[in-house]
Amino acid sequence: MSEPGSLNSYQVIESVHRSRRFSLYLASKLDGGRELLIKTPDPVRSKDVELISTLMSEADACKQLKHPNIRACYESFGDIGGAFLIGEYFPGVSLAKYLTQMTASPSLDTILVWISDLLEALTHAHKQGITHINLNPNNLIITPDNHMKVIGFGKDKAAWMNGELQDYGYHPILFIAPELFQASIDLPASDIYSIAVITYLCICKVMPWRIDYTLGSVQQKKQSLSRAVIMPEKLGVEMPDWLYGIILSCLKLDPHHRYQSAADLLEAVNSKGSVLPLIIEESPVPEAELQPELEAEVTLAIAADEPALIAAEIAEPEPAPFKEQDIPIPEPEIEYPKPIIPPEPKPEAPQPPVPNPRPMFAPTPVPSKAKLLEAENRSLSKTFKILLWISLVIVVFTVFKYLVFGSRPKFKLPADSTNIEDTVAKPAEENKALSMVLVPADTLVMGSIAPDADDDEFPLLTIKLAPFYISPQEITLKEWLMVFPTNPSTNMDNDLPVDNVSFYDVIEFCNAKSLKDGYRACYDYYDTEVVCNFGADGYRLPTEAEWEAAAKAGKQRDFSVYSGSNQADKVGWYNSNSEAHVHPGGEKDANSLGLFDMSGNMFEWVWNWYAPYSYRVSDLYKGPEKGTDKVIRGGSWYHPASEMRVSNRNFAKPYAKNSYTGFRVVRSAGT
Repeated sequence: MSEPGSLNSYQVIESVHRSRRFSLYLASKLDGGRELLIKTPDPVRSKDVELISTLMSEADACKQLKHPNIRACYESFGDIGGAFLIGEYFPGVSLAKYLTQMTASPSLDTILVWISDLLEALTHAHKQGITHINLNPNNLIITPDNHMKVIGFGKDKAAWMNGELQDYGYHPILFIAPELFQASIDLPASDIYSIAVITYLCICKVMPWRIDYTLGSVQQKKQSLSRAVIMPEKLGVEMPDWLYGIILSCLKLDPHHRYQSAADLLEAVNSKGSVLPLIIEESPVPEAELQPELEAEVTLAIAADEPALIAAEIAEPEPAPFKEQDIPIPEPEIEYPKPIIPPEPKPEAPQPPVPNPRPMFAPTPVPSKAKLLEAENRSLSKTFKILLWISLVIVVFTVFKYLVFGSRPKFKLPADSTNIEDTVAKPAEENKALSMVLVPADTLVMGSIAPDADDDEFPLLTIKLAPFYISPQEITLKEWLMVFPTNPSTNMDNDLPVDNVSFYDVIEFCNAKSLKDGYRACYDYYDTEVVCNFGADGYRLPTEAEWEAAAKAGKQRDFSVYSGSNQADKVGWYNSNSEAHVHPGGEKDANSLGLFDMSGNMFEWVWNWYAPYSYRVSDLYKGPEKGTDKVIRGGSWYHPASEMRVSNRNFAKPYAKNSYTGFRVVRSAGT
């Protein structure tokens, strides 16, 4: 038998899940014990001190919680050489997947059973002084007997910042409480807010507010704080008045006007709304009847220091993919609107006992309807059948594409080893050093005052730059596969630039590649932001000034429109010559530094948050400290030649992924 704090007593069975931060494995004791779950930092970040600390914090919280509805932690150990959490394993699917896989909606009785399970777990946690603060459908597991279990206690307040769009298309940020989002304040009432959003989503299949989902996740969150809750009747959904009243109380922006504990909310749910908060207020005005003046007051109360943003959200113009003048403004301190109270619940006839929940994935019986609705129901049934067949065809196509014909590496457990690192899929390409070109130190005049320049390209900025190295071509899929085992791109050609990667994906690549090549990683997370150590010698994204200096080949008197030429066709691929697809790097002429495709082929992520040059910043080299969009440069095969100009600027949400945005990397060269 092995000593505690060692993996030698466990046998890995299979890989369960892998994200950019953590990997999960199903395992068992070598002495024939029950199945267990092993959670550990992803191998490329196994020496990440902050990630190890986060995992140990999660383990410490779980060890304090002993409740059947909360995943238990049996053991944890680790240091800079590796960290592991050994916890309870139970079969099931996340609520996120459950909601997308169900062909029929779960019944209200089933949803109430889930919420009761969740509240019982949180009641226990709150009594131990532990709040969850990151409740969302991916942290809730639906078991085969149709009950709910909770995972993810002990994560830091900014865990939502590391999240991505979930399976059903909603970012975790939309589930966190306003006080946590705006002021990093966590209270038991913060969990109450999250529960209300989850309950509304389960019943209505949409979020409680009308939100523009073409915006970035942070802007979506800000919109939700200024929007009235949608009445279920307007969605054609039946929800008991007592339950709707409870949800409205839980969604108060001021945490002191919500239920103050999970125990209070559980009592209200069990008594069908007879236990209400002590504060009595008026019910919110439906969004359709909300006057512009009132909506402006509500918005101003939440973000009094953001006049430009407020005006934009009230008018709600159609957002453009590029060139929107969304100036980053510092986050205001939390300020809550005048509290509003739900209506008194309508008296109801005595309710029959709540039946036992139906088995998992069992279709909900359709209640009898009046003859007037029978024809409509038959039509809906036919529509659902058609959609079901379409879904089946998509699933079959996906299976054949990725499992039959795809080239994904497959997990295979070594027969005679229990080492977790041996069970992780290895990068598909042998690691090699990246080719780099030196850009000498110089003083850059950034921007343009030419007649074809856009408004955000002037006034001109003068910036002193230290020497740096830059990759001569955009990072290819082959180079990506030196670090990560899977292909994120929309293409399968290793010689093409990698695409379909977000700003945060690129940050992970830079850190992982730096460690592989023996350099010091540049990026880290501080609170909710990614920070860059420009003094480190590892790979990073170029700043906007570095990118433009490289595109101009370090020649401040070279006034070429594009990088290396005034003729677009000589140096770049764009929509008139690309034949609607990306091309391998190096097929067009390089600039005088030997850099290819600085104009055209792929837009490229750079480090800076976007803001017009007229926006005052303390450091022109690093750019604004905060923002909602990251700058992208260089144009692409999909866009017109005007986007390829060396001074042209565009931007995208840092979570965005598409087939025309890639990146190249730089390294600091010292002074």
